[in-house]
Amino acid sequence: MKKSVSFLLFLFIFFNLYFQDLHEKISVLLNDISDNQPADQLFIHTDRNLYHSGDTIRFQAYIRDYQTGVFESGSLSLHALLLNADHVTIDSARFRISYSTASGWLKVPDNASVGDYSILAFTSGQMNYDPEYAFRMPLKVDLIKPDRKPKLSDTLIRSTDTGLRFLPEGGTFINGIRQRLAFNAVSSDGIRLKASGVISKLDGEIVTDFGTGPYGPGIVEFTPQPGESYYAKPTEKEFGNISWPLPAAEDTGISLRVDNPGNGLTDIIVRGREVAGKEYFLAVTMYNVLIFSKEIRPDTLFTARIKTADIPAGTAFVTLYDTDLNPVAERVIFLNHNNKMKVQISVSPGEARPGRETELTVNTTDGAGNNMSSVISISALDSASGYHSGIPFPDIETEFLYDREIYNNLPYSIRCMGLKNLDIKSVDLLMMTYGWRKYSLKEYEADEQLVRTDNYDHLKISDPDDEFNQSNDLLKQVRVFRSEVEYYTPSKEQIELVPEYQFRSTLLWKSDVYLDGSGPVKIKYLKSEVTNFA
Repeated sequence: MKKSVSFLLFLFIFFNLYFQDLHEKISVLLNDISDNQPADQLFIHTDRNLYHSGDTIRFQAYIRDYQTGVFESGSLSLHALLLNADHVTIDSARFRISYSTASGWLKVPDNASVGDYSILAFTSGQMNYDPEYAFRMPLKVDLIKPDRKPKLSDTLIRSTDTGLRFLPEGGTFINGIRQRLAFNAVSSDGIRLKASGVISKLDGEIVTDFGTGPYGPGIVEFTPQPGESYYAKPTEKEFGNISWPLPAAEDTGISLRVDNPGNGLTDIIVRGREVAGKEYFLAVTMYNVLIFSKEIRPDTLFTARIKTADIPAGTAFVTLYDTDLNPVAERVIFLNHNNKMKVQISVSPGEARPGRETELTVNTTDGAGNNMSSVISISALDSASGYHSGIPFPDIETEFLYDREIYNNLPYSIRCMGLKNLDIKSVDLLMMTYGWRKYSLKEYEADEQLVRTDNYDHLKISDPDDEFNQSNDLLKQVRVFRSEVEYYTPSKEQIELVPEYQFRSTLLWKSDVYLDGSGPVKIKYLKSEVTNFA
């Protein structure tokens, strides 16, 4: 009996140390990634995104630590560049950073041609890292009074080619396990298409119906059966009465499901089929920080509930690894969608004559409506002509909280709409679709270097009869397995959007406002002599 207890205790200690080693290995990997990423995360708030030749671009910059979320920075200067459509610098300047913020401006040349421009900005601390971490913002330089007439709707460049793709949650599709699949329908020009119809087996038996959502992607859920193939047949004429095959389901493997309703709790469900005895490592990471890890054996249903209410809002990656830390399945989610600051601004009076005093009432609250302290920047223009509806206007929450690679993969129209204007269910479906990835283990042959054990001084041995004569080390060919990843990257939208307003705009007033959390703050200023204000 004592021997049995000792043996079980030995196994417990062994597996505990084994998975503790995996935990340390993934922590080291995350630390290595962080070491190659700057601590600064930069956002620039411009007064508008539509300018004219001779205008001044005024902005306020904010810098925070990307891991802690605290607005702090060791950088002393901010570098800002204005680039034309050919990515040639036409103006640049450097500004001093004080208390993690900086005010600045750039000048649009008087002879600037009409076209697409952009702002590129980075801190002194970001200069020694990959340029992908720099802040980029598109903007437009247009005529004061464009010759073309305003259009009521967007001009869409459409193509007759269409595509419909189904994406299993987590990247795996396993027979006998009920799973969700996101799907999306786009043209070859990236235009989102409506698609609805039925999913059926090869013999015509209907399994379920499907339909796209209000922002493009949709979702279906069913249990694939061994030996069956599944096809989706949309009813819309754009698809030409064609049946679209779903991914082929596999007989063995694991499935990953994440329920993220946004109530401070996130449920992770892992199911396996014919994986008895196999061990996996489940990890949840955010900003290259491990926030949850668990060793699992999905012989049976595995569930985990994570309390996320105290975790900052942001993009998180739920990843399942094998014992060699090769990713097997992954799901991208956005945590604490409602745990964000809300800004309320009211103007009194709503309409006023030029030159009269106007009062702004500003307040910031959390998701529950409680007052909170904050620092915000406000700018007022003499008209709304500084806004171009066809250019995504970046906001600080999107820039700081969403993974940039996934955000840039979103449709242009969704980015113009703004993720902050979508509900958590729609955001989760967009993350499941445009953040989808599939991992596949591929076998490679690699040379493994083995040090000679009989040559302690690492001297060259010249004995012609020595089988190791050619080298102090041995090269041994070994077989290794590495994960290859496939992403969902649909064609980009080709949309020509027209500015909503056609008049020149002038900056009237700009200020930083501090709120201590006690309630609304009232601000008064004198309006200039203008004919139109918004």
